[in-house]
Amino acid sequence: MNCHQKIVFNGKSVVLLCATLIASGIMLVPSRSLALVQNPNVTLTSGGSVATLNLGGGSGNIGMNSWSVLGQNQLNQQWFWYSIGSGQVAQSIDTIGSTYGVTINQPNSSQVDVIYGTALNAPLSIEVDYTLNGGGVGSGNADLMENIYADNYSGSGITLNLYEYSNFNLLQSGNNNVVIIPNPSGPGYEASYQASGGTAIEETLVSPFANNAEAEPVGGASDTLNSITTIAGYSLNNNLTASGNVSFAFQWTANIASGGELQIVKDKELSVQAVPEPSSVAFIALGVGALGLVLRRKLA
Repeated sequence: MNCHQKIVFNGKSVVLLCATLIASGIMLVPSRSLALVQNPNVTLTSGGSVATLNLGGGSGNIGMNSWSVLGQNQLNQQWFWYSIGSGQVAQSIDTIGSTYGVTINQPNSSQVDVIYGTALNAPLSIEVDYTLNGGGVGSGNADLMENIYADNYSGSGITLNLYEYSNFNLLQSGNNNVVIIPNPSGPGYEASYQASGGTAIEETLVSPFANNAEAEPVGGASDTLNSITTIAGYSLNNNLTASGNVSFAFQWTANIASGGELQIVKDKELSVQAVPEPSSVAFIALGVGALGLVLRRKLA
């Protein structure tokens, strides 16, 4: 039985996991008050920030497909793909739900939990929990906590490859710089940082660090999402920087025993610098020009 326990990490609520219990050779079923998905399109709102998700079969790109602060969307797509072993092409995690069912819980406007597959019928179940915390209307800041649980309900151990792909287009400029940050004290990758002007998105992997990572231009010969979804057993190439219309990705590879679980805790912080509309820029320039004319007249 999965026992979720909330603690505070750096001022944020983080969900930890108790061990899976097996009694008399029978796995106990988690007690969850979840309902079948009726609408795969979900909107999260908090403190001036809005995020939308297509949880499978909905509108827009699969996964989280917009994240707005100050009224401007900064995201094209962020989602998860998986494969088992080394000989498979990765698939979107919602394909688990197409066979074994999907459950969802949205306890409030800023949180949603979705599970693809259950202990009753799926050899593998993947759950993603989102919690959005906006910094307040007009603040330009927002935070998104994500907890991922991959449970092996099969009768044998598996090697799971879990990929997170993120395509942010900050300020919709197509001119971003991204850098992935290695773990300074050992193997793996602990964070990514992407910026365009004064706007930035930072993703921190609380636990565990990723085994592989990748930063690449979108749509080029080395497009990351294309590689993940077309190359069997693909491992991210550990290229750590990219510029332009870019994406970044993380890969976790874990051996999960029968009845075991991989838990990933991570956090995104978005900081947006307001950019005036072209008409506003022209109006400001006109005002500055008029002020300069007045000053010259006073000095004459």
